[in-house]
Amino acid sequence: MRRYRDQGAGALLMVSFLLCCAGGLSRFVPESWPGAPVPRFAETLAPGLLLCSLLTTLAAALLGSRRLALLMAAAGLLAAAGLLTTQLRLSQPLLPAAAPVTQAGAEAGSGRSLRVMFFNVLYSNTANAEAIARMVIARDPDVVIFAESGGVAPAFDLLRAHYPHELACRRAECPLIAFSRPEPRGLEFRSLGVLAEQSFFRAEFSLDGREITLAGVHMLKPWFSGYAQHERERLAGLLGPRGTPLLLMGDFNAPAWSRALSGLLRATGLRDLRLPVATWPPEPAWLARFGVPLDHALVRDGMRLVAIEPVGEGLGSNHRGLLATIALEPPGDRSAAADPVR
Repeated sequence: MRRYRDQGAGALLMVSFLLCCAGGLSRFVPESWPGAPVPRFAETLAPGLLLCSLLTTLAAALLGSRRLALLMAAAGLLAAAGLLTTQLRLSQPLLPAAAPVTQAGAEAGSGRSLRVMFFNVLYSNTANAEAIARMVIARDPDVVIFAESGGVAPAFDLLRAHYPHELACRRAECPLIAFSRPEPRGLEFRSLGVLAEQSFFRAEFSLDGREITLAGVHMLKPWFSGYAQHERERLAGLLGPRGTPLLLMGDFNAPAWSRALSGLLRATGLRDLRLPVATWPPEPAWLARFGVPLDHALVRDGMRLVAIEPVGEGLGSNHRGLLATIALEPPGDRSAAADPVR
């Protein structure tokens, strides 16, 4: 009996070791390595893999292999600390709520805060188009951005009746499209790569009397090695020089702790939310709360998040959307101006 317990503990520790390596080391594998798509996929699920590693280690300890289990648990906790450190260094907490914006201020785009929604609705999700449009109208953001916008195209007329400005590219079908109450300036759409045309847009708005940039993006999954790396480099160049407050919302198909997104954040100075909102999977509801944050609202240069919440549950998409309230830092507040990476 003792022999079988030792064998079982050994097998569990081997599984725990593999899970720990996948969750803790995958983000260090360079894009250029053969087989890099595998660690790119694994790092997306890193917290879950590390949790499974610790649970497997606990099972091995209960079978009697306590010394090796202790070492394995220490390795798992060290890997988890590395993920947490990365998230902390590349993020910032919510800004305390600004004074409420008046309806007149929101219509002019010059209030103290602005509410922006992003939702990847899924191209094939046309059966829920009207329900999605009515959800947007009920939540009433100042700007709403859709990725895979063909899924909500049958309900565009509902949205046009509610929003005076439509932000669309010059193609018959735009992968990204937005509807806005405040009037945008300097609108431009760009392609990030050969696999994703017109997957980025930016426009200028006024917020609290200052010029700001609002941008939307839909990026490839990071395990499309080569193509995804080119997209990130292209995006970093399109964001332009530092100085103007910027909000970048979109589907990045990667969490902030991943090699892909953490590298983009370091290169651009953008910051994620300290406690990001899980957007995949969208269902069931109990699992969605503990899912992976693949969609983000990233800010820099004095732009801050005041509030953020998930939207779009039960509306047929394979992602949850995000509704973010943004505001500018009070004058003289340098809490987010310093780059915490340095």
